[in-house]
Formats: sequence, structure tokens, C-alpha cells
Amino acid sequence: YRTLMTRNKDVFVGLYDRARYAYKHKASAFISIHHNATGISGNPDVARNIATYCSNERGEPLASCIQRRVAPLSGIPDGGVRRRSFAVCRNPAIPSCLIEFDFITSPSGELAILDKKRQEAFAEGVMKGIDDWAGIK
Repeated sequence: YRTLMTRNKDVFVGLYDRARYAYKHKASAFISIHHNATGISGNPDVARNIATYCSNERGEPLASCIQRRVAPLSGIPDGGVRRRSFAVCRNPAIPSCLIEFDFITSPSGELAILDKKRQEAFAEGVMKGIDDWAGIK
């Protein structure tokens, strides 16, 4: 795969700018990788799960294929594929999804996020999910 990053350091890139970047570079797919957080009154240890979001029917097959591959690797509940109107997922021209790998507001989630082997497993899972979506065996 040819992978383009919207950023390579910890700087803010506008949500719509991220989607425009994918469109400008004629991306086949746009995948936004995140770590979730609960609100101030939420309990992150109870809320902890792995979920993939899409906004439309263009993104749902991509989201489903990726979720099917990464959820079993997480060791936390499978939050499934969910439809939400997130800015990075709304692009009607490019299949797009947003993955929430864990909850950074949970102490155990934060530790898990830092685990290099888990990061590599998730990267492999995303790649296999893309392969499934693209019909590559």
C-alpha cells in the first residue's frame, strides 16, 4: 500500500482538511485512527471497547472489514461498527472510517495503547481488513 499521513508530528490538522487531503491525493480509502475518551462523568473502565465508525454506505464495508480483523486482537469488548456523522467519515467520494482502538482515559487502556506488540498487531489487523475489503487474498 501507498500510505499518506495527514501529519507526522503532534500538531492539529483540521478535521475537514484531513478529508480534503485524501480527496486531493485520490485516495482509495481514508482511515482515521484514534483513541477514545469518556466525558468527565463517564467511567472509562466500563466504557472501554474497540469500535469502528462510518458515516455512510460507502464507508460501511471498509469499516466492517477492519473491525472484524482488529476487534479480536484488542482483548476488550467489541463495540462493533457504528454510524456517526464524524467529519472525517463524511466524504461521499472516498470510503472512509474512524477506528477507536481503546480508551486513553482508562489507566489500563492507556497502558495498552503504549504496548508496541499491540500496536503492531493492530497495524497488521488494519492491513488485513483493507485486504478483505479490496478482495485481496
